[in-house]
Amino acid sequence: MSLSLASLLVIVVAIVIGSFRSGRAPGMRRWLFSLGQLLLGAALALLLFPPPITRSGETAFVATSGTTESQWTSIAPEATRLVLPEAASDPHTGERVVDLASALREHPEIESLHVLGDGLPERDRAAVADRGLVFEAADEPRGVVDLKVPEAVGAGTVWSVSGRVSGVADARVELLDRSGAVVASAPLDAEGRFELSTVARSNTRMRYGLRVLDAEDAVVEEAPIAVAAGKADALRIEVIAGAPDAELKYLRRWIVDAGHVLGSQIALSRGIEQRQSAASLDPGSLAETDLLILDERAWTGLPQSARESIRAAVEAGMGLLLRVTGPVPSKVAEDWAALGFQLDDADVSRSVEVGNLPGEPGESRTLSRRPLVVRAADSVPLLVASDGSDLARWRALGQGRVGLWLPLDTWRMTLEGDRHTYETLWSDTFSTLARARGKATPQWPRQVRVDQRSVICGLQTGAEIENADGVSRALLVETDDASSSAAWWPDRAGWHELINGEERWPIHVLDRGEADSLQRMATREATLALVNETPVERRTLIDMPRWPFFLLWLALAGMVWWLERRRPISQP
Repeated sequence: MSLSLASLLVIVVAIVIGSFRSGRAPGMRRWLFSLGQLLLGAALALLLFPPPITRSGETAFVATSGTTESQWTSIAPEATRLVLPEAASDPHTGERVVDLASALREHPEIESLHVLGDGLPERDRAAVADRGLVFEAADEPRGVVDLKVPEAVGAGTVWSVSGRVSGVADARVELLDRSGAVVASAPLDAEGRFELSTVARSNTRMRYGLRVLDAEDAVVEEAPIAVAAGKADALRIEVIAGAPDAELKYLRRWIVDAGHVLGSQIALSRGIEQRQSAASLDPGSLAETDLLILDERAWTGLPQSARESIRAAVEAGMGLLLRVTGPVPSKVAEDWAALGFQLDDADVSRSVEVGNLPGEPGESRTLSRRPLVVRAADSVPLLVASDGSDLARWRALGQGRVGLWLPLDTWRMTLEGDRHTYETLWSDTFSTLARARGKATPQWPRQVRVDQRSVICGLQTGAEIENADGVSRALLVETDDASSSAAWWPDRAGWHELINGEERWPIHVLDRGEADSLQRMATREATLALVNETPVERRTLIDMPRWPFFLLWLALAGMVWWLERRRPISQP
């Protein structure tokens, strides 16, 4: 028997006993006493167990990190105030909670949230659910608030880091290597954005530093940048040329140095060819080729069956790069038009300035080209001259991509001491056009921090994390219909390795306080994504306040006491 039922039973017994004793009173007093006992029992039952009433949802104000005093003091005194652990203890007086989910369980009547400051950390975002949310953000943090870093770069190539700095007037940014030497520097533009480039000179993991300086060269912030440099996946490249030239010589050398598998077939004269691991252009060989490179003279010598096989291979996923090295015969122009590229002779200069080469912001270089105008529907620029004319374009064809290349002497970059730009240019071109591998890779947050939960997806059973000391920790992988994932709370900063089956993936962990403005900005953007001004209506049942029933019971008890004390006057 529950306590409430036992209490109600005691009250009923007391009413019955009291009514029985009141039956001995004379006249109307008997009925008054009985009614008083009944009312007293009912008032006592309501006092002990008040009935529930429906209550409309309320709005709670939530203080997070970065909440200002002016934001907090503008809240009405009677409003519900919740203070998360990240918020400063002074002057944010309110109900301190361990997390938002716990607070909402204690206050089920909360229908909407008014978040102040930098926003909700990842721990609390899922607790919002279908509640309304208004975000009153504080001022943007001062420092780096946006940063784009490549996940991996090829050794020997140029890579770039870009982003935005907030709250620093006339600032500039510097990129420092591990020794502290400045390898790149640039001022901010009118919107506070920047882009820096440098060369990944070795096949290793690198940790750079990004330093923000104000107008007086005082350091505003330093943020670490981690980059894993390594060789790109080896591609199967086939080169077919109608004649040797310097461009082809340096390109073939770079293909081999980059670790790709090269097969080439170069015509030297009528009936004489230079062949190097060359594959035949049959459907089986082309299915194993990632990128086919040929020029207009080589295309002229292909039989119709080979041309049809090439088109079918591209539609199945192979990449194709068409090099224009001389006049394009009309029959070749017709075939290439069928691939999506219409070529027209044009009265334009053969020399052209190029200012958008990788690793050379603000600088230009002179290249030679064929004087042609390229028209290609649904195509994308691959290389554009400073005057806006096309030097290279690509377009999709089925599951593969076809590119058209007009420059004739990119090899001069290597002779002028700019081999890194040359390698980066061709590396970007190959990665754009080559067959898509479709290889599934694990996914994890761009910012992994010490003592913060990070979810890694795309894992196999038995996946592990290995720190710099070689100590491994197994991950608890949960498998569902969508993916296999695991949560990880790193306990130390620096490089770690994810061991997933037979593959290893480098992961860099930020220490507490590193890149703080970047983390604060990411929290703001994630909270803005949760804004919901039309919450699901919440009506909760709560107990009525007990004080009205206590006053009622007290008044009835006083009246019954007065009736019992007032005895009738006896007649003489």
